[in-house]
Amino acid sequence: MVKSNFDKYLYRNYIFLIAGFAIICCLMSGNLNQYMYASVALLCVSFLLRLSVSTIVNNKCTTFQMWIILTWGYISINGFFISEQFFGWKSILVYLLPALAIMLFYAPFRDKDLVFDIFCKGCEFGAVVSIIYIVINELPTILAGSARIGWSASGNVNTVAMNLSVFALVIYYEILFEQKKKLWPLFVICALFILLTGSKKGLMGIALAIILLSIFKYKWRAYKYVLPILLIGIILYILKNSPYFYSIIGRRINAFIVSLETNQTNGSTGERIGMVEIGWQLFKQSPIFGNGYGYFANNTIYGTYSHNNYIEMLVSFGLLGTGLYYSLFVQLIIRGVKKVAEDYHIILFICLIFMQISFDFASVNFYNNAMMYVVLFFASKIVFS
Repeated sequence: MVKSNFDKYLYRNYIFLIAGFAIICCLMSGNLNQYMYASVALLCVSFLLRLSVSTIVNNKCTTFQMWIILTWGYISINGFFISEQFFGWKSILVYLLPALAIMLFYAPFRDKDLVFDIFCKGCEFGAVVSIIYIVINELPTILAGSARIGWSASGNVNTVAMNLSVFALVIYYEILFEQKKKLWPLFVICALFILLTGSKKGLMGIALAIILLSIFKYKWRAYKYVLPILLIGIILYILKNSPYFYSIIGRRINAFIVSLETNQTNGSTGERIGMVEIGWQLFKQSPIFGNGYGYFANNTIYGTYSHNNYIEMLVSFGLLGTGLYYSLFVQLIIRGVKKVAEDYHIILFICLIFMQISFDFASVNFYNNAMMYVVLFFASKIVFS
């Protein structure tokens, strides 16, 4: 009966995820009022649609649900009882509301093929919606060049770049593994907009998408790597030789390389390296349980978070909290690798997990990255099914 109702209202399943991605990718700018109102509305719609399809509640706790309970249970205890800083649980809840709505709506879905198709279609249209939104709001900046784009969508161009990188990886997967050649224009446009954000994380995301998926697809067939190498070469050529793109991101890549080669402590790269060094010393003060939520910002000269998810979590929550948080990532990779032979769709989620693990070296994602939680949710439904 439940399955027949899903089939009857199939269009809802796709539209709901697209709406969720639109909120996550386009409304996180400013004071978050629009984001909060849209997220609450999505949550209400999720609850109503869930009831219209099925009132059955599965009494068995899934691996993903157990992970959420244990991880955020510990983070909450730490934030309220160990941390000396105010635990902004209301802000965190607002950030993650769209992810919670998506989890609630898709929790009863059992058809792996349907779930996978919904996720891929949602990412395709999510990319289109995000790009159109940015164009509408920032067209003069895009035409003028020299300035990074994406502020209208999230207030943080790096967040835009990471979201678009997720979409780009999914699209490139469909091109390689599902033979959907018609998606090439969308992948190229998505990659160009990632470059326009001027985000080094975005550039890394494009490279990882091409490299990881190519390795899974071509394995040891060296001659097959001509296309991915050509794609990466074209991107590097554009960054170096196009004044338009060089002014936005090319010069930032050069500065990053210089910082690494000369051990400079100035600039964003040098500052991030300094944060890691100080964070490691703070972690050793309380390695098991951590020093408390927000300890890094309160006890360093930087006055802000560490820009590194591993350092931030180790300093705040210790090995216990960090281990709980990354336990799901490890399980998904291990179980996923074992099951790839029987379901090649799992390759997509293994690559997405590796991408997120890479992003975590340069950003703090555990408390406000709704996109990441959506990816982990769908990955769990496919890998642990």
